[in-house]
Amino acid sequence: MKKLLLASLLLTTLAIAVVRVDFALNPEHRTAVFKGLCEAGLPNLSRPPEVPARHLGCAVLGPKQTVQGFVSTGFEASHLIMGDQVVTDQYGFLNESAWLSGTDGLEQRGEAALDGVLSVRRPGLCGGRLAKVTLEGWMTVSPGGFGHLNLAEREFFAYRVISATAPSEEELEPFLYGGAPDWPPDTVAFCREQESPDYEGL
Repeated sequence: MKKLLLASLLLTTLAIAVVRVDFALNPEHRTAVFKGLCEAGLPNLSRPPEVPARHLGCAVLGPKQTVQGFVSTGFEASHLIMGDQVVTDQYGFLNESAWLSGTDGLEQRGEAALDGVLSVRRPGLCGGRLAKVTLEGWMTVSPGGFGHLNLAEREFFAYRVISATAPSEEELEPFLYGGAPDWPPDTVAFCREQESPDYEGL
């Protein structure tokens, strides 16, 4: 009986070691296993306690990381655009991006600094707000639609705002509406209305 128990314990330990090595070498396997277990009714094993379960569902988060980029907010918009510089073409931003969400306790970990920068209106942003940031948090690694109308491919859950500053004039340039000659006139007119002093929103 002792030999059977010892053999069973040894096999379990070996299986756990193999799974850990497999997860390290093949992150997509980890993602599929965690997502599958969650969809079967078990807790989401990738969810840190700061991320509410109702906000994450069965989406799988990667390890905590630090990212630099820009936070762009507006009507039903909360975007994290990653990178020190923003690259665009006629269709929009080429940088990696994600829907930005906060986590429980973020207000004690730098959210006020970000809110302060985002409270300043800057002409040319179509009524939106912009901040240059360094954030610590978790990015989704499983596919799925996130954010407003599920249009974002990923979601970033911010654990801490390391820094938040106003963008320079050069950094602001790619975000300004009407800068390129191919902007549709009705879009420019809409943005001008958004920035009108008497605009009350929807």
